[in-house]
Amino acid sequence: MKVKLIPVMLIFGLVFSCQRPMETEKVAESKVDQNRGKTKASKSANLIQKEGSPNANVHPSQIIKVAAFNADLLDTTKLEKSDVSDALVKIIKRYDVILFQEVRDVSGEAADDLMNLVNSTGAAYRYVINDRVGRAPAYKEQYAFFFNSARLSVARTYQYQDADDVFEWEPFSVVFREGDFEFGLMGMHIRATDAKRELNKVDAVAKEVQSELAVERFVVMGDFNADCGNISEDEIAQLGISGSSYKWLIGNNVNSMVATGVDCAFDRIVATNDVVSNGTKVYNFKTDLGLTQEKAEEVSSHFPVEFDLVMP
Repeated sequence: MKVKLIPVMLIFGLVFSCQRPMETEKVAESKVDQNRGKTKASKSANLIQKEGSPNANVHPSQIIKVAAFNADLLDTTKLEKSDVSDALVKIIKRYDVILFQEVRDVSGEAADDLMNLVNSTGAAYRYVINDRVGRAPAYKEQYAFFFNSARLSVARTYQYQDADDVFEWEPFSVVFREGDFEFGLMGMHIRATDAKRELNKVDAVAKEVQSELAVERFVVMGDFNADCGNISEDEIAQLGISGSSYKWLIGNNVNSMVATGVDCAFDRIVATNDVVSNGTKVYNFKTDLGLTQEKAEEVSSHFPVEFDLVMP
């Protein structure tokens, strides 16, 4: 698998991968029925971290802002809408590193184009992206991590090899570094109709990837589709990823969907206990950027989920 680390306007060279060369993994289309609202029930305490104000004792220089965002069929056509691309640029620049899911672009140019739009504002962002993965040619996707290269660098990458063909969109992971401080991010997009089966495998995959990448601080994040009939809260509580080795920074108590009348905690962040976090929340770009409901839904059907990673 080729993994691209892309700097401003040109290819930066080779990104080192912990994975053996492989054929592109398999993926299938999995669209979520976003019209399935629900009433939030009482939550399991171990799966909740309420949105809270950042700790005032943490110095801004200790904070690395991290997010996961289902960009909802990102391709060059989507970027042709200036109001959409402007919003995406502002979203990216909010973070030191942000995972984009559903990069579904046959041309392979959308991530480059978006990065160049970001950097045209005077920023210095790069991105690292995996090869397109998918069972069906029409529904191949990529995970793209856009990051502030003035602060972070890529240390290692790992593409999970799904020998048992459990996942529609096999996880892709990156270790980032600031100075001597390293942390790993595993991007996941879980298929809605297979949420139980896929989420049951996440603990084993996370442990494998964390070991391969040799990193202590490890975060699993993305569109888990972990709500609204796909999997129950009781079933989530029984997952290995809900065990004592992890903490859910974005739990069952949030709504990560843009559409009105929908209340689903699809997008999640789960971290190992080595991760110190601060100020976790769903980022409502509709309100923050002053978008109409129609324009917000053109940007994505999902809001980003975010947290502040605290360095010592």
